[in-house]
Amino acid sequence: MITGGRGSAKSFTVGLWACNMLLANPSWKMLYTRYTLTSANISVIPEFREKIDLLGVGDEFNMTNALISHKVTKSEIIFSGIKTSSGNQTAKLKSIPGLNVFIVDEAEEFVSEKDFDTIDESIRMPDIPNIVILVMNPQDVEHWIWKRWFEKSHKMETIEGQMIPISTHEDITHIHTTYFDNYGNLSYDYILKINAIKEQSPEAYAHRFLGKWLDKKQGVIFPNWVEGEFDKSLPFAYGLDFGFYPDPLALVKVAVDKGAKKIYVQEVIYKQSLSYEAVIEQMNHFVLEALPLVGIVEKVIKNLQHFFDKEMPEKSFLQFTLIASHKVGHILNLWQKMRIVDDQLLNRITQDRLKYMKTLAEDYGNSGLKTVRNYRIIISFNSMQISAEQIVNFKRQLCKKLELLSLEPLTVHAQGLMDLADEMMTQENDINQRSNKLNPLMPLNEQILKPGKDLEVREQEIRAGKAITRTYGVAEYPEYWSLVDMIRLLGDKGDKGSPSSIPARFIINFTVASDMPKGSSERLIARGEQVRKSAEQFLARFDGNLKREAAEWAEVIDDLKEGRRVLSFNFTVSITAPAAVMEDAEAALISLYNMNGFELMRMDKFHLPLQLALMPMQASYYWQALRFIKQRMISLSKKLTAKLPFHGEWQGNPVSGVLLQAPQGQLFNWNPFYKIAGGNYNVQIYGPSGVGKSVLIQEMATTMLSHNVRMFILDIGKSYENICKLLGGEFIRFVS
Repeated sequence: MITGGRGSAKSFTVGLWACNMLLANPSWKMLYTRYTLTSANISVIPEFREKIDLLGVGDEFNMTNALISHKVTKSEIIFSGIKTSSGNQTAKLKSIPGLNVFIVDEAEEFVSEKDFDTIDESIRMPDIPNIVILVMNPQDVEHWIWKRWFEKSHKMETIEGQMIPISTHEDITHIHTTYFDNYGNLSYDYILKINAIKEQSPEAYAHRFLGKWLDKKQGVIFPNWVEGEFDKSLPFAYGLDFGFYPDPLALVKVAVDKGAKKIYVQEVIYKQSLSYEAVIEQMNHFVLEALPLVGIVEKVIKNLQHFFDKEMPEKSFLQFTLIASHKVGHILNLWQKMRIVDDQLLNRITQDRLKYMKTLAEDYGNSGLKTVRNYRIIISFNSMQISAEQIVNFKRQLCKKLELLSLEPLTVHAQGLMDLADEMMTQENDINQRSNKLNPLMPLNEQILKPGKDLEVREQEIRAGKAITRTYGVAEYPEYWSLVDMIRLLGDKGDKGSPSSIPARFIINFTVASDMPKGSSERLIARGEQVRKSAEQFLARFDGNLKREAAEWAEVIDDLKEGRRVLSFNFTVSITAPAAVMEDAEAALISLYNMNGFELMRMDKFHLPLQLALMPMQASYYWQALRFIKQRMISLSKKLTAKLPFHGEWQGNPVSGVLLQAPQGQLFNWNPFYKIAGGNYNVQIYGPSGVGKSVLIQEMATTMLSHNVRMFILDIGKSYENICKLLGGEFIRFVS
């Protein structure tokens, strides 16, 4: 171990020693490293050439860009950095055969003890000396070198009135040098500079020129820091420094107590080699996409009620978002994928069907038929108060609960977030996803939306080209409502002209927050008891309103005593449609909700913040604004389950099949040869005359033929004679 201040000739002396060893010892192989060595041929090699020339033996050596070898002894020095543009080289360096000397220059930059150990343990040649040399300017006592060889084994030596630690560790020989050991080789100007620093800053002089270890890191802005608890009651912000391999990514949480003049800083993430997905996993939020709930049983409701009562963390926000999307391109692509038979009629059916479905998806009801949709369920969570580990555990718990409901949750990663944001904000009338492709070398927030997409924010709406978006809050909720009823908000049948058909893309967002202050339940119980006592007074016997209020409070008090929680929530609806049909879409939306007991109000002047609050993980940032415009409500946990926008329609099989549309518009593939559960492939189709049983079988026939599947149809009558002849089949009649 060679330590010392600047100007002490540490590196020069070790380099000269290495050259002498090459001359004197046969078959030595040395590895000379600096942690951030870039091009050895323009940095270290010239330094060694100078030393070889100083020894007067330049003709005895061969030199390349990364290696110096002696022609006679065959000994050599290999030069390499640990951290290079191509990544960490530790694994490659430890595999170099025959190493017996390992020299680490500027070892203070060697931040990884593990990397050092990996190479150190590979220095094990038999019959020749195995030597490891660390050359460094002492840094601070947090460095692993101090902790390993100095912290518990050192003595103090006095140099220029400063106490300098000298290691007494049994595993090393420690040589400490200063510029006094090299005084005769230093220029007069350099000596003057050292003396000036000595006068102006004795501490800097002791560290930089005498080699004194620092108690804390050099260059810190606030040297008077201590470790302690982060004050969670203060407002805070996050600072993120993206690091791309091999640099680490750093995320810190910062709060300022102006009164006490304190700054709180908490390290959240400081790791190398993190992908976007890994960063998202460790931050205080997550986004899931789940299948829609199709049908419901009592145990589902009880399970969800227990979730809000007992499992949702404090000071957290959970968003449930249903998107009635027109992005059905991926469903049509799946349908087209297995239609492989090259037949003129089948090809025409394929192209006509694609065009027809595209029209239904993009025309928002102008086609004269119901809109084609793809229902998406997005669940996002964020919290400012619980640890990343707690959030990971909560995510695991939530996913298990959703799996029990057969909703098959999947994590939405970086590209998925970009696609989602693009669909919710850009309002493009296109059945295919057209968002940016993820660039891992750019911050995610700079890639979410495409440049050049203008949004015109008006008092009554947001305009983007020909598309209009409007948002709606709830002024009044139905007196009786359950989770079973939520499917009705998608439209009962979706037929053109029906009051329940919404000719627009719509979003239902329901956010739940566990943000109520401590003691809320106790205060509500006290208030309820006061109302009950007032209702029991003699003068209140004729006050019917007070009696009803007391009865309602009695139910609330019982629920609170049983462990129900007091939570806040927001319910927002958004629709997007071309300007030509927006008024019809708004009328249909308001009519549908009125039919079900909801009174909607258009949130003029607040469309942009409400639309942003719909985005995954964003509601918490607009929560105070929602409270200001009276769109943040208070409720008991048991009543929240009824408002969850979980319902959708079956999304079909994940393989190409018969292309069908559900009553509320969901487009899906159905393939009779795809097994959802055990059993055989038999299918039975029931229905009265005229509902389309034969049409469905004809569609199944053309689909299977396009998949190159042989078809045999046995029928009483001639329902399939025409399609059989059109497709070049054989029609056989059976007679008695």
